[in-house]
Amino acid sequence: MSTILSSFQEGLRPWEIEYSYAKVVEVVREYYGPHCWFFLLAVFSAVFLFFDYPEIRKKLLLSLFLLVSVIIQPFLMVRIFYRVIYWRLFWIIPDAILIALAITRLLKRSKRNGVKFLSLLLLCILLAWLGKSNYADGRFVQSQNPYKIQQNVIDISDVMLSLDESPHVIALDTHFCEIREYNGNIILAYGRDVFDYIMQGTQQQKDAYFALHSADGPDFETLLPLAIEGNYDFIISYFTRPMSANLQKAYGFREERLIGNFIIYYSPEVHQQRLNNQNGQS
Repeated sequence: MSTILSSFQEGLRPWEIEYSYAKVVEVVREYYGPHCWFFLLAVFSAVFLFFDYPEIRKKLLLSLFLLVSVIIQPFLMVRIFYRVIYWRLFWIIPDAILIALAITRLLKRSKRNGVKFLSLLLLCILLAWLGKSNYADGRFVQSQNPYKIQQNVIDISDVMLSLDESPHVIALDTHFCEIREYNGNIILAYGRDVFDYIMQGTQQQKDAYFALHSADGPDFETLLPLAIEGNYDFIISYFTRPMSANLQKAYGFREERLIGNFIIYYSPEVHQQRLNNQNGQS
């Protein structure tokens, strides 16, 4: 999948990219795991149900048609991935439903409850072995709070809310989705719109995003004028990439709090400027 994405980053058009089934297999293996056991079990279940369960044969044919025509077509895969949503198409594959239904049909063949129970136990163990824990690769951690979001997001949000009833913030991409989930009074400079998923962000939003997320560290000289122009009184950055004292003084920001690996910068002047603008408009 990263190979395909890099092709677009290099400026290639969809019709200039090599279309091959190897690329499809690459994405399938990335989604299901290198051996695709769960995927293969779903395919086996679909074949079994096709011959064993005539009542759902037409519905099964539709699922198989979607599987073949949408998922494994290289051209369609690349064109959809161009919109950065290709992997979500795997959600339409009823793999777990097919497996569960096939297991149920197999268990019904036995008339002994003991055999059914033992078979079900073995099949559950098989599914557990084929799957993997959400926490295995480190992308997810066990929830630390009722909101099921990062605790540092809550701590950062609470600091901002203690200083401003409706904080306006330029946030890191590791935070802005969860800040939105935690409190709707916090106004974000941008969200996923800067990636042009569905809604396209403005150029000013993109400039602010890339200034904060620059590979060489935040470009505060670009970011701070944008923050002042947009009345954003908070900026969140990594503590390893701090804002210099000279820039803080020049633009009226101060280091408000260090929480974990993140620094919260706050400008009372920008806050007051926004309040004045709001009062003037009212």
